[in-house]
Amino acid sequence: MRTTWPFAGRMAQLAAMGAAIRGGRGVVVAGPAGVGKSRLAARAVSEAAGFSVAAVRATEAAAELPFGAFAHLLPAPPSDRVNPLQWAAGELSATGLLLVDDAHLLDGASAALVHHLVRYGGVRVVATVRTGEATADAVIALWKDGLVPRLELAPLSVEEAGDALGGALGGPVEERTVRRLWEVSQGNPLFLRELVLAGQATGSLGVGGGSWRWQGELAVTTRLRELVDRRIGAVTDAEREVLELVAYGEPFGAELLGRLGSAQVLEGLEDRQLVSVVVEGRRLQVRLAHPLYGQAVRARCGTLRTRRVLLRLAEAVEAAGLRRREDALRVALWRLDSGTAADPRLLLEACRVARLARDLGLAERLARAASAAGGGAEADLHLSRILHYMDRYEEAEEVLQGVRLADDLQRMEYVAARSFNLYWGLGREGEARALADEVGAGMSEPVYRQGMDVLRAVMDSFAGDLVAAEAGLARVVALGPLPEEGARSLTPLRVSVCAFDGRAVQALELVEGNSSEAFPSYQAALLEYGVVAALLVGDLRAAERYSAAGLRLAEEFGAWNRALVGFGVDRARVCRLRGESDEALRLCREAAARLPRRSVYAGGCLGELAHVLAMRGDAAAAGDALRAAAEMTVSQGHSVVFPVRLARTWVLAVGGDLAAAVRNGVETAGEAASRGLRAYEVTAWHDLVRLGAAHLAESRLARLAGEVEGPLVGLLSRHATACVSKDGVGLDALSAEFAALELRVHAAEAAAQAAVVHDGEGNVRAAQASRTRAWSLARDCPGVRTPALVRLVLPELTARQREVAALAAEGLTNRQIADRLVLSIRTVANHLGAVYERLGVGDRVALGEILSRLD
Repeated sequence: MRTTWPFAGRMAQLAAMGAAIRGGRGVVVAGPAGVGKSRLAARAVSEAAGFSVAAVRATEAAAELPFGAFAHLLPAPPSDRVNPLQWAAGELSATGLLLVDDAHLLDGASAALVHHLVRYGGVRVVATVRTGEATADAVIALWKDGLVPRLELAPLSVEEAGDALGGALGGPVEERTVRRLWEVSQGNPLFLRELVLAGQATGSLGVGGGSWRWQGELAVTTRLRELVDRRIGAVTDAEREVLELVAYGEPFGAELLGRLGSAQVLEGLEDRQLVSVVVEGRRLQVRLAHPLYGQAVRARCGTLRTRRVLLRLAEAVEAAGLRRREDALRVALWRLDSGTAADPRLLLEACRVARLARDLGLAERLARAASAAGGGAEADLHLSRILHYMDRYEEAEEVLQGVRLADDLQRMEYVAARSFNLYWGLGREGEARALADEVGAGMSEPVYRQGMDVLRAVMDSFAGDLVAAEAGLARVVALGPLPEEGARSLTPLRVSVCAFDGRAVQALELVEGNSSEAFPSYQAALLEYGVVAALLVGDLRAAERYSAAGLRLAEEFGAWNRALVGFGVDRARVCRLRGESDEALRLCREAAARLPRRSVYAGGCLGELAHVLAMRGDAAAAGDALRAAAEMTVSQGHSVVFPVRLARTWVLAVGGDLAAAVRNGVETAGEAASRGLRAYEVTAWHDLVRLGAAHLAESRLARLAGEVEGPLVGLLSRHATACVSKDGVGLDALSAEFAALELRVHAAEAAAQAAVVHDGEGNVRAAQASRTRAWSLARDCPGVRTPALVRLVLPELTARQREVAALAAEGLTNRQIADRLVLSIRTVANHLGAVYERLGVGDRVALGEILSRLD
């Protein structure tokens, strides 16, 4: 890490300060401690050329003496009879610019001197003051009387914090890590820097997948704790007691906290801005004023004191009644950490709440505690599912093998948990199906049989047998109404079948109609299949919206690793289609860094990584990604197989074996067609069109255009037909249609194909126009090097042609250009004609658009 924190996020304020220095008497920068006032002020002064500069820093110690802050600038006074203010002002009369750091700490004489120099001495001032601190009247008068403006310096925004972190660490920082550090630091640059140093010192902050990211708990080093302690300041025993209750219990009801401590003490802490009190519904809730305060307060508590505080919290909330669902979680955790947890029912209820919130680490603790307290099969089933979601599949299987089942309900839950773990965790599909068949056959109650049929249908859907999945859905419905949770589980299954079958519009209607789904796993499934459907209809913005919602869901529910991987890849796919290959590559690498050693999701993730690398022309790295996918994948579900097979087509193509690429594409399309997976089939056939083998795909795409819902497949079909019939004009029009859908790579390739057709017809002007359009579109896809685009030649203009073209694009007439450049009108016309011919445009408006891309 750099020893100097980068100056980031303050350029607008720096510009405003520079204007205030040059055009006025200076500026006062105000803000909370650690927000970067001193550094900003010093930077502004260093950039203010042409001034003699004097700098002072006020301190509490120097404030005990008159002119204490200016002691290093002033000689001893000549006699006691001299007016001290006039004497000091005279000594500093040659100063052009005065920098005063922490001006709120100035003694009265120094404050008066600063005010006098600015008001009467013609000296410019740049001063910093801490908000909320007592400040001398003479300093306040600087902005109150309008002598200088006061600039309020706010904490860094998330984006500004990201820039600062990237600059400090010398590389990209994972978005989740940026947000987490910003939330904990509250955008305070000083705290942000100390958190980074602490993370590096403890190993919590490191590079993974090409990006810096934080793993594990936030580390609080002695240095950071001491910094926060200074910010908190001295506290009484009574204040410490209340702060500890809040630190371990926040958010905590103000009324109950007042009874445990003292309402008067609580008011004092609020006045000191150590706690904040906010209205939430009908309650007043108390939180610490800064997230790091809690870290510092807890760090000061020993084991016995911590247990006593937690026990007081648990007993107080229990006495008041567990009126909210989260109360059970809080009390159970306090009981657990205080060593007094003995009720398995409380622990199991808390485990359910934590699992629903996707705080999997906490849910695991509670499930293990419930099992130890006698929770039986129910606790073990909870624990197995939690371990599965944490990608610890072998441990989950070990727990399940020792479960003792009491009834059919537990038997069904056991089968569901173990089948999921066998299939989606360990990749043992045969065992998973055999278990579901064996146990399901012995169940007579319709509701349990329905549960087994739902489980089988989910397996069929993942395997790519959509016919069997839909038949399973029909059996479930025929058995009668389902319980609420069972009925809820059918919707993601229906969306999956519809999306991959080609009923994309129907799938999107189901997603939108169930957007308020509260269960995280069901909501994630809806969003996941919503991305598939949105891409199939060509709505990249909807796909982006769904993937972004999925990432937020993964963040909100305890950094749900599987969802972070899946939705990161979905977002990368959208970026790839837009031609944003740098962002797509970053997202894929971040997702790949989160994969466990063996995973059912490795195929989708590493397949997309290989696809992006191939699109960028890096055949070697793309091949490595495909080999990694083969080594890490544990299942053969369609979402595992087809991303890899689709990527292989492009890896072969950029590696120079176009014939093998075409063969692979045909085989992939045929396999998808045989399984009714139209979503993959469409892509596989259109890849052949992009690679110059449209004749192999034309008839099948034409048929798919009538089978798949939405406008995109019809557009892809027309693309194939235009290539086969060598319709250059049609390809130009298709390029514009692709661009309108933000499918920029497709748009550039169609324009490049149009140029080849026009060249074959001898239409030089049309060919050049298409080639220029293709080049222009390809420029919006930096790094992309597909076979259709690598042959594009940059339109070259001479220096004089560029000069004439630039003036024409500004709207000047030929005569005005001739006068400006001292040329004849005929010469200007000749140059302009050559430009139009070379760029393939015919008017000044189109010329301006092209030139903006050439520059």
